[in-house]
Amino acid sequence: MGAAEEVVSMMNNKGILMMGWDNYKKGEECFRQALLVAQGAVRNGDPKRIPMKLGEGIPSGRSYMKSLHTNLSELVSPSTNRLVDNVPNYRPEYDEGMDNFREYFDLVNKSNNMIGTILFNMGRLAQNQRRFRDALKYYWESLVALKFVGFQSEPAECAALSCIGQIQYISGDFESSLETYHMALPLTETVFGRESIEVAACHNAIGILHYVSPKGDNEIGMKALQKSLYIRLKHQGRDHLDVGTTWNNIGRLYFHDSKYYHAMAAYDESLRIRKLHHRESADVAATLFNIGQIYHQDGELEKALAAYHEFKRMITSQFGQDHRDVCMAATFIGNLCLETNDYDAAIKSFEQAIRVGRLVLGWDHPDIGIALNQLGMVHCKAGDPETALKVYHQALKFEVGLLRKTGTNRNLCVTYMNIAEIYNQKSNHKQALHYFYKLLCHQKKCEDEKSEIANTLMHIGFNKQQLGDIDGAFGALQECLRLRRESLGNWHEDVAAVLTDTAVLLMETEKRGIALSLLNEAYRIKSALSSEKTKDLGYILYNIALIYHREGDMQHSLRFYLETLAVEQVVLGDNHCDLSITHFNIAQILNECNQPSMAINHFQKALEIERKCYGNQHPTVARTLNQIGNVELARGNLSDSMECYSESLRIYRDAGLDCNQLRVHGEKLWRFETIHPKAAATA
Repeated sequence: MGAAEEVVSMMNNKGILMMGWDNYKKGEECFRQALLVAQGAVRNGDPKRIPMKLGEGIPSGRSYMKSLHTNLSELVSPSTNRLVDNVPNYRPEYDEGMDNFREYFDLVNKSNNMIGTILFNMGRLAQNQRRFRDALKYYWESLVALKFVGFQSEPAECAALSCIGQIQYISGDFESSLETYHMALPLTETVFGRESIEVAACHNAIGILHYVSPKGDNEIGMKALQKSLYIRLKHQGRDHLDVGTTWNNIGRLYFHDSKYYHAMAAYDESLRIRKLHHRESADVAATLFNIGQIYHQDGELEKALAAYHEFKRMITSQFGQDHRDVCMAATFIGNLCLETNDYDAAIKSFEQAIRVGRLVLGWDHPDIGIALNQLGMVHCKAGDPETALKVYHQALKFEVGLLRKTGTNRNLCVTYMNIAEIYNQKSNHKQALHYFYKLLCHQKKCEDEKSEIANTLMHIGFNKQQLGDIDGAFGALQECLRLRRESLGNWHEDVAAVLTDTAVLLMETEKRGIALSLLNEAYRIKSALSSEKTKDLGYILYNIALIYHREGDMQHSLRFYLETLAVEQVVLGDNHCDLSITHFNIAQILNECNQPSMAINHFQKALEIERKCYGNQHPTVARTLNQIGNVELARGNLSDSMECYSESLRIYRDAGLDCNQLRVHGEKLWRFETIHPKAAATA
């Protein structure tokens, strides 16, 4: 028996030695030989069989073992698809403090936990090789073996639980991982002490899992990270690398809570510590990237761009040009350049992101489609819709291919929308309508939110209106209104918007009574929601005034035009072209109400804005001069009227327009012919 134990210890420890030399094959052979000898020795000395299959012989004294078996049985099953050995989101390049038990456990003679320890070492070896299925199986069998021997907690037991939790985290099963670490925490406190480094690591893992999990609680996560930091500072001091890692994790959680000031303080401390150890490491780069995100959120775009570029430089230095994080950095830089209207730099960055992404992520990775859409947006904003359309069609081909492969692809909605919007800009409403219908169909297939489907229906209504299909447009807007009321309620800005658009459509069909009712409802909604003057409110008021104007109700029309003017002056300023239209309409009503002096005042204001917006030679200026001339003529100011008529006529002629554009009228028109009689016939 003693000789067998010596052989087991020797083979196990030799395996550890081989692992120190990165000889995985030889190390695994040693561990397997040690396991075979240990199993034989135990069985020869004890008639009880050590359970070696998943789920066998779970001791009743450990309730967490049964719970853990429930969590792991599906993961370890060969048929499961929940965990794969090649996990794309796993980033071993960066230290989050999750990999705590990295070392192998050696054995000494007469050890009563030989099998459990060897199985842990085999699991650790498999994990280092990213054979996560095998690792989980070995860790589980290690736990079963350790608990079969006795109920006293062992370091290897804590280590196995911690490693299981880490693999669950790597695989994206955050809920199970959190449960596993909560199982590990009291055991680790018992084995190592409540304020041990191992307990700090466990708290750190719990904090990270609350950060990454959709069901996580940031408050609980922060308490766990702060507890981890307290223990590490106590034992390791403020400059230890693990302390820097914990500060970085705290910063991430503060950022997640939008507490950017606290996040920056945590990141600064993390960066200071990490630079003390490795000035150019991947972890230094990661913290710089995190700092860049805070600058980005705070609107300090130059500092953000500098941080992103430094991150990209360091990552390129560490891992080469063709690395997934070079792709990520290029994407962030591209987005930032797009925000600052540096379109050339944005195009260059997105093209790099696409090239690198295809190499390292694969041609069918979803991020490629996103980058293509962003590149198309840059070309669009740079005033090159043709190139934008070509890029969007590349994105469409990609997204459709991804849809066929995966069966679902929500990014396809973005691509359809972008293509449709380009056709809208080109006034190709038939093609725009075609892609909006494709978008609508895909949204329904993906069971999108009603509000998103309603937005698409609104676009469909607009394009049908532009194509002259008034009934079709009205039907789309009615369905849009129904969906918005169902999803948003009656008192919402988006409901007011579709009411307004429907009213404008009805105005085209001369259904002014219904249109006025809808506009008044939209006005009530906007007024109830906010007292703020907005462009949308001005648009509603203007159309109400326009209906009253067309109906001949000058009193109400003037009231709403004046309200429109007050809103536009606040929202648009005094010299926006929209104000010239409102001033012009007010002047017309005042003139019709026999208030020529006030009418002239508003015509003059309209004229001043038109000259600033369009230039002195624009036909709109000629039209307003014509109207001023008519008012002056009606007042008997013939000299002023003739000056306006002459200038108006000259502008029309210079613009190549028919001289009949000039309209002369007024109550005192007879005096024009009296003072300026027609020429006598030729004798």
